[in-house]
Formats: sequence, C-alpha cells, structure tokens
Amino acid sequence: MGTYRGYTVVILIVLLMTCVKNPYLLEYFDAVKIVSKFDVISKNSEPDDGTKKEPGTTNSKMTASKKKNERSQIKGGRQRIVILAGPHKTASTTLQNFFSNLAHMSIKLTKETTKFATEHLRPHISNTDWVFPVGIEEEYTDKNRKTMITGSPLRLARRTEKFYALLASLISGRRLTTYFPEWPHERGEVGNTDEIASYRKKTRDYFRSLLRRPWDDGKNLLIAAEAFDTLVQSLAYQEDEDRQGENLHVAADSSLMINLLLDVFPWDVEGKDKDASLSLDDIEVHMNLRTPRISHAISIWHQLGKKDTLRTFFHRENAMVNLYQINTLALALQFVRRGIKVTIVDMTGVKKKEARERAALELSDTTNATTTSPPNKPNYEAVVGGLQGIVGCEILRMDNICDENSTMHLEDFTQRIKNRNVIHEEKSKRNLNKTQLEAIDKILNAYDCGVWQHLQKYQEKGKLRILYPSEPLFESCHPGKDKDISFKTALAQMKEIAVKDNGIPFQHSWETKKTKYVGRKNKLGKRLEYLSNPPK
Repeated sequence: MGTYRGYTVVILIVLLMTCVKNPYLLEYFDAVKIVSKFDVISKNSEPDDGTKKEPGTTNSKMTASKKKNERSQIKGGRQRIVILAGPHKTASTTLQNFFSNLAHMSIKLTKETTKFATEHLRPHISNTDWVFPVGIEEEYTDKNRKTMITGSPLRLARRTEKFYALLASLISGRRLTTYFPEWPHERGEVGNTDEIASYRKKTRDYFRSLLRRPWDDGKNLLIAAEAFDTLVQSLAYQEDEDRQGENLHVAADSSLMINLLLDVFPWDVEGKDKDASLSLDDIEVHMNLRTPRISHAISIWHQLGKKDTLRTFFHRENAMVNLYQINTLALALQFVRRGIKVTIVDMTGVKKKEARERAALELSDTTNATTTSPPNKPNYEAVVGGLQGIVGCEILRMDNICDENSTMHLEDFTQRIKNRNVIHEEKSKRNLNKTQLEAIDKILNAYDCGVWQHLQKYQEKGKLRILYPSEPLFESCHPGKDKDISFKTALAQMKEIAVKDNGIPFQHSWETKKTKYVGRKNKLGKRLEYLSNPPK
C-alpha cells in the first residue's frame, strides 16, 4: 500500500512539472484567475491587432503576468482612468477636442466589422499610454441609423470629442429622448423603467466592452463629457428638509449616477491579484473652476437665455435652475465623498501662470500655439500650454512630452489646435446695474465658502487638490464659521436681488409674477426611479 502511494506521488509531481513547463497551460490557469465580472465581449470577436487567441483564453482577458509587465511600462506603475467632467462653459469643449485628437482610438468589438472601420482612429504617436476609446459607427448603428449594439443610434457619432455625451445621458437620464430616440419614452420624462431595461442593458454592456478592450491592452483610459455635471442638477430644486452640513450639498441622485458610471469601468472579480486590478485610487476626476463666479453665470445666460435679459433670466426659475452648471465645488463633493480623487483647476490661476511665463520669455499672445494652426511641414513641433498643458502634464502626467512649465511639445501634431469654446454674443440687455451684479457674485462666493469648508477635509486626506489657485480664491472664506446655505436658497437670493427696483422696467408684465419650479419635483422622482433600477 505504501509503495502504491509512493508511485502516485511521483506521478503527480511529474504531471505538475509538465504543467509548469507548458506555457499554454500556464496561461490557461492565469486566465481563469482574472476573469472580469464586466466582460461582455463576444467570445467570437478578435483583437484589434489581428492576433489569434491563445489556447484556453478569450480575447478580452489577459494573463496576470502580461498585465503586470505592460502596466510597469506606464509611469507610476498602475493603470489609471481620468474623467474630464467639465462643467459646462469652462473650456470643456476645447479640452475634449484636443485630448480626443491626442488619444482617440477606434475600438473594434466584433470580427464582422469591416477592415476600413478598424483603421479609423489611432492615438498620436507621441502618446503611448492613454486611449480615448471611440466606438466604430457601424457597430452601434447601421446605414439607416437604426438600432444595433447600443440599442439606439448615437446622435453625435461623427464628433469624436462628444462621444461620451451618450454615456453621460445613460447614467443620468438626462436628454434620453435626444440620445436614445428609439427608446420608449413618456412625454417630458425618462420613460418606463421596465420598457427601456433591455435597451439600457445593451448600451451599458457596449460601453463595458469598449472600455475593457484598451484597458486589457495595458492602456490608461480617458473619457470626457461636460454633461457629467448633471450630478448636481437636482441641487437647484430639491427640498432642504432636515439636511445639514455636508449633506446640504449632496444631490439626492448623485450617488446613483456615480454607481452607474463606475459600473461600466473594467473592474475584476474578487480574489484577483490586487496589483492587476482597478481600484478607486486609480480613478481621477478633473474639473475647472471659473472665476469671477458671476462671469460663469453670465456665460450660461449667453448660451441658454435666448432673448431674455439677464435680469429676466435670474428671475425665471425654470431658466435659472440651469445654473447648476456653474457649481464646480458641489460637483467635486459628490465624487470625493465616494472616495474618488478630484483635481480642480482654477482657470484664473492658469491665466496668471501663462502671463508670468510669457512676460519672462518676452513672448506675445500671438505666439500661443494653442490658438494657431500648425504649418503643413515635417518635424513641426506644436507647443501647447494653458489648460491643455496643465491637464496633459499634471493630471495625465505625460512626462515624456512635457517640460518643467507644464507645456506639451508634440512633434508632427497636425491637428488644428484652437479654442473650441463658443463665445455667445449678448442677444439682449442685462438690465442689471453694477451693484446688483456684485451682490449676486457675493452670494455665489458665500455659497462656495459653505461648500469649501466641507471639501477641506478631503483635501487633507489627499482626495482633492486645487491646481494654480489664484490669490483671491477662498480668501473671504472662514472654514468652520461660514454659514451653510443650499444651492436652491442661493438661487432664490440671487433672484431677490435681480427683481429689486433699479430704475429699469421689466420688458413684460408677466416677468414680475411669482413662478414655481414647474414639474421639477416630479422630474426628480422619475429620475430617481430610473436611477434606482439599473439594468441587471
């Protein structure tokens, strides 16, 4: 009996050694350990580069050893995800356009896709680490723009920088009728949750697959949409109730939206090697702060005010609720309280930085490469500073193309680099005097101070940083002593100032009548129903 057991042990050892020496079996065992819970790519699909599947693996999976090796090539040692979250009217389109050109990459998910489609977009040669994943149009819509992978045609398919407006709509319920016209809709609402469940699942799974492919190739992921500021939209009209302190500035639906956003990222199953898995610490959200605060509010009026005067815009509550788009600090709070890192860039501070550097180098504004077109000649070097440089060098940390001033140097970058932000002309008069404008700005600063005192603890924990804060920033704040007011209350105070008699008559009699947030409470209820029932 003892001899039999001895032979059995010898045989097992031989078999084990054989397995250890067999690279295909090794890859099989490694692959089994790292199966992703979010992997929805078809087993029949093939990689972008045309390579064949290894025995015992699927195309969307990589061995742990290969992942570690590719990850070690990225500076910092870990793969990262960066979200450019706007908000609106803070040079968001300019940033989206530039970085989509620098990092865009068409992601092929099915082998049936034509060869032409696979050769669509690739990152610039200077960018080896970051990918802005873009879908291939024929995979999510056919020639008649009907439903395919996503369950609906993509409205902005041909504008690469706006690709993730679709994702922002999916996770927020905002503008579903615009981005998903084929879904069953109720008039003015997000639609019946059960009826659109299958459509939502298709679209969510599509984005999961889209992001996982470059991630499994060892790349960092970059996505962008100013519509992510929808996380704080409901702060403009939700009731304060008994909310106090930090909770006064937390949108009732923001956590649900963040959950849906995180749900499309390439997480891995429990028990997998932590060194090869995505964690919250690997995610960073970027947003800009525009000052003076009143200038940001006026910019929103330029875009959305139509023919209303600024005074009328501040009075009409159904128009004024759109000012949630200026609420950068509250937007940051929604993320950091969930353990997600946030970097806020002070736009005024960046302008002052650029001015100092120009003065030091005796350069004029006309030599700023971010507003000119590169000449059509070989070996051209585009020099890109400003907000693009800050994001590229200090957030994406593209050290190989950055200098000590956070300016990017891109050889043979032939894409036009320009300011893509639309400057809207004032279609109507402001009808507010200087004193009223200063008073409204003061209210916005007071509101920001209330939020800032709650953000400071996250700054101390390393979850929040402010880049290039200008000297006046938060100088009027007294953390721990500042009065907390809700955003809804701040809007009401701004309205009160706007309607005060200043010697300028209103244009119409209806402008002085009391108005309400028509349908807003019901709209929030429908959105909560949508967000609370994610696809399975």
